[in-house]
Amino acid sequence: MAAEGDYLIVPREEVTAFAVRCLTAVGSRQEYADTTADLLTAADYRGHFSHGLNRLEMYVDDIICGTTDKDAVPTIENETAATAWVNGNNAPGPPVAKFCMDLAIRKAKEAGIAMVAVKESNHFGIAGWYSMRACEQGLIGLAFTNSSPAIVPTRAKKPTFGTNPISMAAPAENGDSFVLDMATSTVAMGKVEIAERRGHKIPDGWGVDKEGKVTNDPTAVIKPGGLLPLGGAEETSGYKGYGLALMVEVLCGITSGAYYGPNIRKWQSQGAQANLGQCFIAIDPNVFAPGFSGRMSDIMSICRQLQPVSKSATAPIKQFTYVTFTLYTSRKNRNGQCFIAIDPNVFAPGFSGRMSDIMSICRQLQPATEDKPVLVAGDPERLHMEKCDAQGGIEYHPNQIEFLNTVADKVKVAHIKPLR
Repeated sequence: MAAEGDYLIVPREEVTAFAVRCLTAVGSRQEYADTTADLLTAADYRGHFSHGLNRLEMYVDDIICGTTDKDAVPTIENETAATAWVNGNNAPGPPVAKFCMDLAIRKAKEAGIAMVAVKESNHFGIAGWYSMRACEQGLIGLAFTNSSPAIVPTRAKKPTFGTNPISMAAPAENGDSFVLDMATSTVAMGKVEIAERRGHKIPDGWGVDKEGKVTNDPTAVIKPGGLLPLGGAEETSGYKGYGLALMVEVLCGITSGAYYGPNIRKWQSQGAQANLGQCFIAIDPNVFAPGFSGRMSDIMSICRQLQPVSKSATAPIKQFTYVTFTLYTSRKNRNGQCFIAIDPNVFAPGFSGRMSDIMSICRQLQPATEDKPVLVAGDPERLHMEKCDAQGGIEYHPNQIEFLNTVADKVKVAHIKPLR
């Protein structure tokens, strides 16, 4: 094994050419090989080594074994001015995803916003490569994909959802841009694989073994165990990452009619069709308030100029530096909000049935702790509402009642009236 730090430098052009050579050698169409090679090179160039040449063998093996159809082309099943439902026809993931993102871009330039959902796709590499395609043309780009079960939902034992990445890219001024590309797990499985290949242990909180226990052994996570959702354990808000993973599943698998959740094949199962679902959204910011790129530059500048915790570290945009404050002034707040509504019926038929199925799957998972059942987003609120209905009202702490009555006194109205 090579010593730590003993690395070899390969020119970017050679990285791309090498990937093309490997892919065309097994029969890939030239266009598909070029797209996939560009994607893999971009991943390593941007520092996402888990999804660069680390994934080349997978794409090669999928062609050799016939897991993907190297000659298939994606087709449009249904479309409107601002939407499209696409069948990837089991073609390799990168060219399918490129087709879909470019379609969303064209539609967004006409309609202002567009969404494309695709079924029967395959692993598409880094999600950021697609969102950046929109960003390079002055649009906001979003890309999502479901994937093989790897995340163990909060309170459960069994991996049920993929790392289900989320990417958003938005243009700023002078060629600058915001590019978010993140897994909804604590870490991408590829990073665990890299650690295993380098003989490294993994940090606490990345994954669990087959017993659901946190482990530092990457092999125990890859084979029988799984990844924790973003946030880690329930006590550290891991349920938020679980919720995000299921949100991606709704946009990708449920909306497109692809496989979803545990129905997706195990990671790198040769011969079994992946039938992944993916979703691509493009938004033209110019149909909203003028000056978008200037405001993007401003907010990124604010983040980059924040005082770092240590002098040797900067505050990276991609990893989000949050500043929370409360401003008490007499001026009106000018908050911004965004609302998006999607009609699932313009995509694959049967959306509500698939929604019911995936929620049932989650709720029926064996819990890690018997008295803590596995829930889905909305269940805690529903349980609380049922409790309120059963007891005839909403519980408030006496201190809160006292505070509310000071407000009543201030505006000279009757005090709130509890049942007891």
